[in-house]
Amino acid sequence: MIVTEQTILSVNSFFESYAQAIDTFDPKSIAWHYALPCTLLSDDSSVCFTDYTKLESAFAQVKRFYIQHHIIHARHTVWSKRQWTNKIVKAKVRWEYLDNNNKPLYSCDYQYVLKLDNTYHLKIVLALSVNEKEQMEAWLLNK
Repeated sequence: MIVTEQTILSVNSFFESYAQAIDTFDPKSIAWHYALPCTLLSDDSSVCFTDYTKLESAFAQVKRFYIQHHIIHARHTVWSKRQWTNKIVKAKVRWEYLDNNNKPLYSCDYQYVLKLDNTYHLKIVLALSVNEKEQMEAWLLNK
C-alpha cells in the first residue's frame, strides 16, 4: 500500500488518537503510536529507541512530570502534512498543554515523520521537538 490522499487525511485521526493516549497517561498506548526503531530529536538530544519497554519507560517519566505540574490535557493542531514517499508523510504539529480547567499552560511545535507499517497504520519514526524545552522552561519560570 502506498500513501494516498486518504492516508494524508488520516494524519488528523492519528494525532487525535495520540492526544487521547497522552490524556490517559498510558505509556503503552502512547508507545503504540511509534514504530521501532524511532528517534526523538531536539537541539539538545537525540535518542533512538529500539525496544518498546525503554520507550514506554521514557513516556512514564513524562507522565510523572505531567502529574507534578497538573498537566491534564494535550490538544494538537496539525499545521501541515506532506507526502514524502509512497509510505512516508511529514507533519507539522502544534501541541497545547492544559490544566484540569482547560486553561492553557504552554504550547510547543513538533515536526513528525510518519510511516505506514506492515498493517497500514501510520506510526511515528521521528519526532522532532522544535521548541518544547524553551516553551516549557518559560512556562515553569512564570508559574
